[in-house]
Amino acid sequence: MRVMNIVPEIDSVTEPVELEEFASFPVIAQLLEGKTGQIAIALSGGPDSMALCWLLSQLGLRHNRIKIHALTVDHALRAESYEEAQKVGGWVKDWPNVSHHILRRDSSHIHHARIQEDARHDRYALMHEYCAAHNIPALFVAHHANDQAETVLFRLAKGSGVDGLSGMKSVYDYAEDLQIFRPLLGVEKQRLVDTCAASDVQYVNDPSNKNDGFARIRLRKAYDVLAQEGLSVKRLITLANRMKRAQDVVDYYAAKTYGEIAQQQDDGAVYVEYSGYVDLPEEIRLRVMILAMKAVDDGRYAGRNGYGPRMGKLEDLCSCLVKDPDFKVRTLSGFAIQIDFKNDIIIIEKEI
Repeated sequence: MRVMNIVPEIDSVTEPVELEEFASFPVIAQLLEGKTGQIAIALSGGPDSMALCWLLSQLGLRHNRIKIHALTVDHALRAESYEEAQKVGGWVKDWPNVSHHILRRDSSHIHHARIQEDARHDRYALMHEYCAAHNIPALFVAHHANDQAETVLFRLAKGSGVDGLSGMKSVYDYAEDLQIFRPLLGVEKQRLVDTCAASDVQYVNDPSNKNDGFARIRLRKAYDVLAQEGLSVKRLITLANRMKRAQDVVDYYAAKTYGEIAQQQDDGAVYVEYSGYVDLPEEIRLRVMILAMKAVDDGRYAGRNGYGPRMGKLEDLCSCLVKDPDFKVRTLSGFAIQIDFKNDIIIIEKEI
């Protein structure tokens, strides 16, 4: 099952999400057109994921082929977290087409300096492992319009470019065997709270959402001030959608250019025509380099650190490639890049 990524527009309705409306959301509509089979949902127990699970469950009454695996991850960060996960399971145990499963995280390697980042990584890794073991190709998460706006604001504060400011995708490939679905990116959070209230769906409030020690929480609390200046959730979503359009354009031309000036060798290295590369616009040069690194790294673009090169360092590398006449060899995040001026090629390969 493969579903296209469609960026939803934010709505301005302030009422519960009705089932007919939910079924019309782009991601859900495409899902229903295919052979849905088994799907999974990340069920934290908060109002967002509980509303999504309820709507999917009700949808399953009409489409019996939908079987929902509700996955609650116990992050082992609080003593009461496992008991809370069990409570969530009790709430959904009688819902149509829903089976609940608790995934327990190994607490022995938790780094308190990066609690949220590690928790997110481990959460998705555990859910991917479960989905792979049960042949489930689709994982639904309940990110909504406020989350999207928060993501754009967070990335803006970090100095992100076009890709970062385009926000989260409604569908993306987490792995070869798993797609992530975010059908609620066009729905504001209050509507999901109202959906729970309208259907007597219980939920928990995560205390970490009030912890000022996390940057995202501090940004969230700045919303009221920013909204007064016109930087509302809706405008941040509009920015994300416009950046997504720009991203699609540059990705298209970068892929086209890469096909014209790059070639992968039998040993895995990628050769890029140097004279063709230096004449490209800077943004296309960056993306051609990323495509080359992905090819070298078997499509992952992970490099040695598992995350790929930082954009600032990649920008510096690509600038040196075209401006430094004495450029020989540089390494970056597990990749080695050199110029063979005699043969007019840039060579990108794994660092030995």
